[in-house]
Amino acid sequence: MVRANAKVNLFLRVHQRLPGGLHPIEGVFATVSLADRLAIDIRPTPGITLVTEFAFDCPAPENLCSRAAAAFLEAAGRARTGCEIRLDKQIPVFSGLGGGSADAAAVLVALERLHGSPLGQSALEGLAAHLGSDVPFALRGGLAAVRGTGNDVSPLPCRPRLHLLVVKPPCEVSTAWAYSAFDAFPDKAGPGDLEAMTAALAADDPARIAASLHNSFEPVVEARFPAVRLAREQLLWAGALGARLSGSGAAVFGVFASEEAAAEAESRLRAKYPVWRCSLRPAGVELEREGPPA
Repeated sequence: MVRANAKVNLFLRVHQRLPGGLHPIEGVFATVSLADRLAIDIRPTPGITLVTEFAFDCPAPENLCSRAAAAFLEAAGRARTGCEIRLDKQIPVFSGLGGGSADAAAVLVALERLHGSPLGQSALEGLAAHLGSDVPFALRGGLAAVRGTGNDVSPLPCRPRLHLLVVKPPCEVSTAWAYSAFDAFPDKAGPGDLEAMTAALAADDPARIAASLHNSFEPVVEARFPAVRLAREQLLWAGALGARLSGSGAAVFGVFASEEAAAEAESRLRAKYPVWRCSLRPAGVELEREGPPA
């Protein structure tokens, strides 16, 4: 069993699109305790099967789990074998929480272990970079500064005790739409202060961390999806020191002064939204007990 942890973007500065179509970013990403779980078995014949109760919009050969498995088997010289992936999906889709990327990273880690570690960490990171911009961070996880197109991941040495509440408003935001809208929308969020965020994290100061939260996508997404702004305001009403959109959304998260404050806010908001109380996790992918998802 492999645990694939979600992430939140404590800081996300998006730069204008490069000629090749990619957008450089600067950010601070944090792995949190909301997670999908996967069980993977090797099959002696070619073929990749994904078993899940979740209905993917993306067909099996093209979703990130299957693409990650195919990339690994090809790179490891195991293309004559296959695998079955059983996925217990808990991270909401179109949420900006990196669930698909976390699942892809979990597939890479699990297959590397099951096949006796033929590739090594460096090769896995190369595969991750080709699968998607969030997959390299998902492979490492923890708390990290992320730059470039997502493949420059630098772990941060601090270990703050963050108390977070994640809320999913009743809408879905496509990442492709968010980038397109960002290109046409003035960045009213401003550049933010990345140095202030890293200093606040090092000081383990919830109030300073909350004051330094930043997301370039937020004004774009809230202009199109008022429900996102309302959910963020509801978190502040419930006692969050600060609240921001995660990734391109639609999920928002709040930073709280204590576990008790986060628990009280959860009790206030659970009747209105799907809500998850989260803490930081040390890794993006964690090995758990053997067996199928519960």
